[in-house]
Amino acid sequence: MILTTTDATVTVTDSVVATYTPPAATYYEACAPENLVSSYNGTGINSVTHEFSYTTTAYSSAYDCCVTCLLTSGCAASVAYGPADICDLFMDGGTCSSTNVVGMFETDPGLAPGAGFILSNSACGYIEYVGVN
Repeated sequence: MILTTTDATVTVTDSVVATYTPPAATYYEACAPENLVSSYNGTGINSVTHEFSYTTTAYSSAYDCCVTCLLTSGCAASVAYGPADICDLFMDGGTCSSTNVVGMFETDPGLAPGAGFILSNSACGYIEYVGVN
């Protein structure tokens, strides 16, 4: 507060400074790079099949595909494939369980890690490795 006087006049000036901090974007650790599977035994994932229903959504990244699954009721796993702009959400078939197998994947020794599909699991299921294609 600043107080100034001139003869019989008193002037009071107040200054208020407010700092606004916008909320930080939510980061989902479950979808961090170390929790996304892009290879198995050093080979890329070239084939993925589903056990129950699945939904294809807009693709922007494997992380975003995983987050979409986490935020979608009944989603058990996500399958991202950047070259084709695909994000598939594998549903849990009506049973949410960490032991629920909702899909299967195969690898190809000629496919570099990360060049094929990128998988993530949720608390409602997982995609199981079944062999080399």
